[in-house]
Formats: sequence, C-alpha cells, structure tokens
Amino acid sequence: MNTTYFKYLLLPAALLSTVSFAQGLDDEDAAQKVKVAFRSVPQEDLLGGVSVLDYEELAAKNNNTYSLDNMQGYVSGFNGASLWGQTDYLVLVDGVPRDADNVKPDEIAQVTFMKGAQAVVLYGSRAAKGVILITTKRGNDQDLQIKVSANTGWNVAKSFPEYLGAAEYMTLYNEALVNDGYAKKYSDETIYNTYAGVNPYRYPDINLYSSDYLKKAYNRSEVVAEFRGGAKRTHYYTNIGYQRSGDNLDYGNTKDDYTDRLNVRGNVDMQISDMISAFVDANVTFYSARSASNTDFWVLPVRCVPTVW
Repeated sequence: MNTTYFKYLLLPAALLSTVSFAQGLDDEDAAQKVKVAFRSVPQEDLLGGVSVLDYEELAAKNNNTYSLDNMQGYVSGFNGASLWGQTDYLVLVDGVPRDADNVKPDEIAQVTFMKGAQAVVLYGSRAAKGVILITTKRGNDQDLQIKVSANTGWNVAKSFPEYLGAAEYMTLYNEALVNDGYAKKYSDETIYNTYAGVNPYRYPDINLYSSDYLKKAYNRSEVVAEFRGGAKRTHYYTNIGYQRSGDNLDYGNTKDDYTDRLNVRGNVDMQISDMISAFVDANVTFYSARSASNTDFWVLPVRCVPTVW
C-alpha cells in the first residue's frame, strides 16, 4: 500500500510590528538573545525555570535524527518524555503549536525550555505544564551561503528477546496445570510432533524475532541543502531536505516497506523602516510511505502454539 500526504504552514507578510525587536542587531548581540513570545530578550532578563540551548552549536558536534533527541543530557528536568515531571507540555515551533517531530534538527537554531508562572504569562494556561519553544534558523547580513550535507547509517538491533519454543512452552504449561490439580491441555503426541517438526502447518512453532521475519539491519539516509544570506534590510533562509528510511520487517512484501520525507522551509525578514519590520515564514512537508499491511505485525503471538479443540 502506498500513501502520500503533506503538511504545510504559511505565515503571511502582513505580520508587521511597529517596533523591531531583533532587527538591527549585530550577530554577537543576536546570539545573546533568547526567543520568547513575539520578541527576543537578553537571557539574563529571564526569570528562573528557563533553560536555553544553542542548537546550531550542538549540531556542529553531534548528529541528531530527532529535534529533541538527547536533550535530557543538556537540560535538567527534561527526560525526553516529561518536562519537570509534566508530560503534557506545550511545544511551539516559531511560536506556532506543532509536533516536535515535524521540524528537523538541521532547521533549528535554538530551543528554550520554560516552566512556572513565566510560561503561563507568555503563553496562557495551555503552558501551565511547561513550554518547549523551538526557534528555526533565519538569514543574516552576509553574501549567499550554501551548505549541503548528507548522512547515511544502518539501524542494527542490539538484541532480540528470546522465548521458549512451542514444544517447551506446552511441556511447562502442562506441568503447571498438573501442579495446580488440573488436567493437561496439550497431548504428548502434539508436543512430540511440534518438537520434531513433522508438519509445520498443523504443529507450528513460529518465532517472529528470527531472521525469517526480521532484517539484521536497515538503512536510513538523508540529504539537506541550506541557503542563507541577505543584505542590510532583507535576510533570507531556505532549507530543503529529503529523507528515506527502510523498515525492520523482512517477510513477504514488508521487505520493501519504506518512509520518505521531503521538507522545504523558508523565511524572509524585512526591515521596512527604522520602526517597522515584517517577516514571511513558510513550511511544507511531504510524506510518502509504502506499507504491506495496515495491521500491527506484533499483534501476532511471538511463538505460535497449536490450539487444542
């Protein structure tokens, strides 16, 4: 089964303000600013309960596949699933509520973790359990810069669980029934034929974690192109990325399963006058996937045991 769908976000250029908070700053001053609701403020002006991470600096040293990957190693109080003990925290991408997995690590400039009264004041009651504010990259005052990067890797399972075979399971199950004063459920003939592999259809012994059903490894590759630059009054940034990931299943048509992701993100910042600035943000994400079945592979029993009628 092939499926294709896309998500998009467009903020029109009509978003104007009479005061420009970030425009006109040099690169050093801008780096010391922290993005919050509708503006940027110096980090030292923020109250407690705020952690700020320079994601671009982090990405230069470590390759992440998910926007919040490994954040628990840099931010206290965040363990990947909860923020200061709260699981229902608010995630904002450039001020818009979105899923954290809809923005790629190579698109991110800064991530801010907020909690307490300050988060509620800025973002309302929805932020009572904390806010994770993801700020994407933007253009700057420089000539056009083009950056192209590619990554590929193989996902290899460290280990798979080991289960009893069908014959061993039936033997131990019968022993447990006898110990509790009940009659055996499986006959000696059934157990023997299953162990001997006489008829794998009538006496099945299927291990879904074996190499018959799972690959030893599958590939994940991506390529990203970034375009950044601008002049005194106009800055621009564009990110185009393509990602393809395989699947761990290796049974029937599932061996050809895959997931494709194509994303295009761009923004333009304009300094119309000393008192008026404007910006345009756009993001489109396309997903294409091939799946051999809509059912969950793992709903099947890990070991298939003959049913006694």
